[in-house]
Order: sequence, then C-alpha cells, then structure tokens
Amino acid sequence: MILSLPLDRTVFKSVLPATTIFSMSLSLSDDLLELIIEELGLLSSSPSQDLLSCCLAAKCLIPHSQKVLFRSVDVALVPTSLWKGRVLRTRNGTIVLDYDLYPKTLGFARAINSSPHLAQYVRKVAIEIPWSESPPDFTEDGGLDDVARALAVLNGLNDLKLCTILNKHPMMRYKRASYAVSMPSQLKDVFALMLGGQQLRQFSLKDVSDFPGDLMLGAPQLENLHLDRSDITWDEKAV
Repeated sequence: MILSLPLDRTVFKSVLPATTIFSMSLSLSDDLLELIIEELGLLSSSPSQDLLSCCLAAKCLIPHSQKVLFRSVDVALVPTSLWKGRVLRTRNGTIVLDYDLYPKTLGFARAINSSPHLAQYVRKVAIEIPWSESPPDFTEDGGLDDVARALAVLNGLNDLKLCTILNKHPMMRYKRASYAVSMPSQLKDVFALMLGGQQLRQFSLKDVSDFPGDLMLGAPQLENLHLDRSDITWDEKAV
C-alpha cells in the first residue's frame, strides 16, 4: 500500500492533533515526519503546546519536536520580584507590569542542563533585559548560575540578539536598557563567550545603550551586525 500525503500548507491550517500525527507516524518515513513537525511549528496557533503534545504522543516524534521547540529561544532576564504584579500609576493611567517571564527562562535553563543534547538544537537566542536605573535584583528568584551554565553550552548558535524587553506603555516604550546596568554581572562573561562562538554569524542590538565595543573585538567571525536604536561605546585602550 502506498500512502499519498498532500504536503500542502492548507492541510496544516487546521492543525493536526498529536494523536493523528501519532497514527500517521506508524506508516510515514522519518523524513516526512520531520516535515510535518516543521509545518506544525510554523502554522500552529500554539506551537509550543502542540509540539509538547507530540513529544508525549510518540517516542519517534520527540527528536523532531525538540528540534523545533528549541531552535529559537527568548531568554528574559526580568526578576519577578521587581516586575510581577507591580502597579505603575501615571497621568496616562494605571499600568500593571506583569512580566512573569523569568520562570520560563529558568525552565529553559534547567531543561538544557538536565538534557544536554537539547543544546545542539538551539540556533537563535534573543536575550531580553529590562530598562532600569539600578541593576535588577535576582536574589529572590535565584537561578542565574543555571542560566549561565545553559547559555555557555549553546555551541551551535548562529544568531544572537540583545534587546530591551518590550513595554507598550507610552511613557516607557522608548526606554533603552544599558548593558552595563541591566545585564546581570553573573552573565557578562557568558555573553562574551556566546558572542565569540565559532558558529555565530549574526548579532543584533535593539534599544540597548552603552554596549561595550571591546566585546566586538572578540567576535571576528561575525558576518552581520544590526543596530536598532542602539549604540556601542569604545574603550580607547581596548582599541
């Protein structure tokens, strides 16, 4: 029996449930399964949840699903003690700053540290730092050592971005985070290591001020540098 599968994007617009993919996996080749999982990651309205469901549905789907799940990762460095549920009252209204993102960062770090093979799938990382007048305090949250250990082993990284975490409030949306202030000191050495990674080809700065230019001297392998409302400061001694 020859199975004919129309690999048209319209097929995936009504996303296949994990149980259906499991049934298909019994008769499809590994290459076709990989293609199906790739399309699921692109077209699903909730790709992370659907890919996690695929991991639970069948053992043969785990490698393909993990590859898509971990390909592009956002690493938010925003302490919950500072941001979660905090209320900001301004003349433009009351804003609740509910950035409960750091627990997700810790989840990613612990996944990499407990299952090192996942690191090979990571190709793109966006590190998000908050605008702040003083260094963010991670004392209550902890876990920065776990984050540093996970970031240090992403040897296949080819696209790195550093940006100020988005805030839609009209008084704060144009704020730029300072690298010196907002990047946790425990992660600065690791960030320099990532920037000098042999596979890294693209580096982007978005809404970041005072980025130290001497870090760029350690990344001669870069092919593309994108600056968006950001500036680089140079130490004359380093140059």
